[in-house]
Amino acid sequence: MEYKPSIVPRVVSIVLFLIVISGVIFYVLPLADALERYNAENATQKVQLTELNEKLTELQTYEKTYKSVDASKLLAEVPEEINQSGLIEDFHKIAGANNIIYSSLSFGLQRSVDPGINAVTVHASFEGDYDDLQNFLKGLEVNGRKMIVKNIGVQLGETVEVEKIDSTTDEKVMELKKNAVFTLTIEAYYQ
Repeated sequence: MEYKPSIVPRVVSIVLFLIVISGVIFYVLPLADALERYNAENATQKVQLTELNEKLTELQTYEKTYKSVDASKLLAEVPEEINQSGLIEDFHKIAGANNIIYSSLSFGLQRSVDPGINAVTVHASFEGDYDDLQNFLKGLEVNGRKMIVKNIGVQLGETVEVEKIDSTTDEKVMELKKNAVFTLTIEAYYQ
């Protein structure tokens, strides 16, 4: 009798091989897709985490910077009310300190600049010379209230003779100055 190998072990091997292939197809490949999605989500979240850490660092820097700012100083720069009379007083004081004669002031309210911040537009006409204008603008910069000069118009006037004291000799001398009329548009802010 001749020995014939049994076909059963081969069939069992083939069936087991098909089960393993089916398992790979139906179980492992979906897991690989899920792993790819997880890796993509993970990369996105790492980018978002980096952005949030940068914003946190920026906010911490702002906190350190503005922690020492006095609330009363901020209220003086951007008061809670429009305070037009205070604005007039500021302009009068700055103009007087800088040899500027103001001939007109007018106010106009604007829509909200930012949430909680409003602006009043001031149109003003002043008379003086160029140096006086520069000094007036410097006075606006150091004034306690936050103001921004939006527009400057200059109309040249006549040349006048002005008495001045010479700083080297302490003698009175006459100096020619070119007067001008300056028209300014200024924004002042309030809450």
